[in-house]
Amino acid sequence: MNKSLYVLAIVLLFTCKLWGQSVLDERIDLELQRTTIVEALYTITDQTGVDITFLNNILPKEKINVIVKNEPLSKVLDYLLEGTGVEYRLIGESIALFKYIPEEYTISGYIEDERTGERLIGASVYDKKNNKAAYSNAYGFFSLTVPEGEIELDISYLGYQRRQIAIEHFQNRKVRLKLRTDLTLEPVEITAMQMLQRSALQTAASVDGVNIADASLLPSLGGETDLIRTLHLYPGVQTGTDGIGGIFVRGGNPGHNLILIDDVPVYNLSHGAGLLSIFNTDAIRSAQLIKGGVPARYGGRLSSILDIRTKEGNQNEYSAKAELSLLTANASLEGPIIPGKASFFLSGRQSVLNWFLKPYSRQYKRSRAEQGVTDYNFYDFSLKLNYTLDSLNKVYFSFYKNQDDFQNNGQKSAKFTARNVDGILVPFQFDQQFRESFDWGNTVSALRWNHIFSPKLFANTTLTYSKMWVNINYDHRDSLLTLFPTQQIAKAYTLSRYQSSIEDLGVKIDFELNPSSRHKFLYGVSINSHLFQPGALQLNESADEIEGQLDFSNPQLRSTEYVAYIENHLNLGARLLIDLGLRATILSVTNRNHRVLQPRLALKYKLSPDFILNASYGKTYQFLHLLSNSGFGFPTDLWVPSTRTIAPEEAWQSVVGFHWKPSKSWSLKTELYYKEMENLISYSEGVFFLSDWQQNITVGSGTSKGIEVMLNKEWGRLRGWMSYTLSWTDRQFENVNQGNPFPFKYDRRHNFGLAMIYQLSPSISLSTNYTFSSGLAFSLPIQKYQYQFDHFRDVPVTALVYNGKNQYRLPAYHRLDIGLNASFKTAWLHHEVKAGVYNVYNRNNPLYYDLRTSLLANGESLQEVKEFVQVRMIPFMPSLSYAISF
Repeated sequence: MNKSLYVLAIVLLFTCKLWGQSVLDERIDLELQRTTIVEALYTITDQTGVDITFLNNILPKEKINVIVKNEPLSKVLDYLLEGTGVEYRLIGESIALFKYIPEEYTISGYIEDERTGERLIGASVYDKKNNKAAYSNAYGFFSLTVPEGEIELDISYLGYQRRQIAIEHFQNRKVRLKLRTDLTLEPVEITAMQMLQRSALQTAASVDGVNIADASLLPSLGGETDLIRTLHLYPGVQTGTDGIGGIFVRGGNPGHNLILIDDVPVYNLSHGAGLLSIFNTDAIRSAQLIKGGVPARYGGRLSSILDIRTKEGNQNEYSAKAELSLLTANASLEGPIIPGKASFFLSGRQSVLNWFLKPYSRQYKRSRAEQGVTDYNFYDFSLKLNYTLDSLNKVYFSFYKNQDDFQNNGQKSAKFTARNVDGILVPFQFDQQFRESFDWGNTVSALRWNHIFSPKLFANTTLTYSKMWVNINYDHRDSLLTLFPTQQIAKAYTLSRYQSSIEDLGVKIDFELNPSSRHKFLYGVSINSHLFQPGALQLNESADEIEGQLDFSNPQLRSTEYVAYIENHLNLGARLLIDLGLRATILSVTNRNHRVLQPRLALKYKLSPDFILNASYGKTYQFLHLLSNSGFGFPTDLWVPSTRTIAPEEAWQSVVGFHWKPSKSWSLKTELYYKEMENLISYSEGVFFLSDWQQNITVGSGTSKGIEVMLNKEWGRLRGWMSYTLSWTDRQFENVNQGNPFPFKYDRRHNFGLAMIYQLSPSISLSTNYTFSSGLAFSLPIQKYQYQFDHFRDVPVTALVYNGKNQYRLPAYHRLDIGLNASFKTAWLHHEVKAGVYNVYNRNNPLYYDLRTSLLANGESLQEVKEFVQVRMIPFMPSLSYAISF
């Protein structure tokens, strides 16, 4: 009986199969014009009577033309459903349509330099089959989620050979992808082109990367390659004469830029007040400048982010480099501690300026009938260690320190005769003495731990330490004596003391979550403790002796900053990228909590493969303030915190722009921006720093707007860029300029920069820089008066009266530099020689105008003469450097 039932079931199934085959084999005629697949399926049902079941939303809505003559139904369905991802299956007497959704798995890991083992930042991993891409983060980690099956990965990074890999992908995988550096020209050109196309939607922020290799070929001051001087040629970045004063981005102050070395903030970035930056380019692995659409993971500054990552060290072999220029001597050494697992990178730089400065200053002072000498030294030192614990964990330690010391002293005497009040002819002697001493520096260190929780979740935990100090002392003494008899009849002092220090200790943890190819979440928390010890005193006196009266102290100030942030990078197809972010900050200081929320939004839309639109809006707050003396000469800066009475500075900025790449060689990037700033602080006019700094400041606002253009020639024998910025920037403070708006000192209407490199051969290149900027705004005094302080009743203080703030302009700044670079090999050594000229046509660019006083004999009487003297910086100057490496 059971056997009979089994046979009957087999027969029924066989019959159904034969009937099903006849349904799919049934031949039909179909002729439809501009119809959808859904309409075509309804027509087939009406013609054949076969029930076809489906959901409309799984089928595309595009119009098609269908002409079928005596074709089986199976072939017609195959034709209609081709490329839609929809399949069909016969179920009983009906046909069911369904969309197969394959499983998705994640391939993740690190992208590394094959020779050194260093992890590469921003490398592209592209799945050509599924048209999906991922990019390595600041630690070389990437995560790419794609459907199961065979995938074709294309891995690329600028300056490296492309690598293509085919993988059968049916589970999560961890990989270490290694790329080989490419010294030939043509593959690098192809890689650069493809990287632009694929990475254009990587981030919606306004980011300018710095090509360290090309920057090292540009003409440089004294032969010393400098990252910050390269940024001076970028749009939206301004500086003072010959780099003095720091960088000013989109109308901000130097203190509005967040400078990071391996995720740790640095507060003073200059040697020689801006002549050179503190960054030794031999130690830099990557650098990028963010001016707009700032991601939520960055904060605490109003204008820009300069994110610098240092080299980790070669894990496979030892290498070293030594270089001597007209300004510095530097050396670096790197190599494995445990091959393949641990490595180090060590670099140091020492100035050699005293070889020229001391003898030149003595000679120069003698030519002016002075005795004295000028002495200046600086150094910087960096160390990086890393150790791979296992495939999921890696730790890093980095340390950086720099210091500058400047001493300048001189004295001179002048003798003359004049009649005294009794009409008697008397010999006089006028003595002048001055002594200046400056020292400043940074100490920075970080301990980092990278951990991979899963193929989709990466974490980095960092302990940070940063300290900056500035000490400036200036003494100037004038005395007038009668010689017969010897008697001092007048004496004047100018005594100045400036101090500023800030010390940070912090901890932060950052997560990167890649749940799918459409979403990337970045989130984290941090705590930073700040210790400030600001202090400033300036005294202009005429008393006999006042130094014992000076009370120079300011109490320490502490603040703690708590931060949480989240970002969502939403990739909506191949055209649109949306970056959403929110940053929450609490600053706890002197029994007061400042709480702020900072929303961030950035968009990029790809109109075509070579044309991308971008827009962004962001709110930023700054809890640290940099106070600068606005008088003539070098700035004397104080870092101070927000307090109970001083609110955080705030700014909002909106940006719109486009990026157009008409060919593989050329690209054009243009952005318009508008920024408003509130709660800016500045010294009040007329203060002389005789009391607590909080009593001597005023609060105000500012605006900045402009358009920036950057044209790039990205590869070939001739490469480089041209930039132009048209901008307007102003300030308004209650106790400055009588409360009226005034031009910002760096309200430079036009800024133009040009940097070009021409490759004569693989080992020889020519290069040039040209820069033009409208003149700086400055003020001129029209009269002076004296003010009596209660604490110094016998000593009046002289104050100057100005005819409006920043109503005058220095002459326009412009300069041309040229350079020649050559390299060659001997045995196992590699040699590099760089020669050039800074300020080729010896442009007399003024730094500032100084009001100087002298006494002249006018007949038989003394006359005080005041005149404005132009102080200039660097004339025509040759540059030369020589380096060897192995």
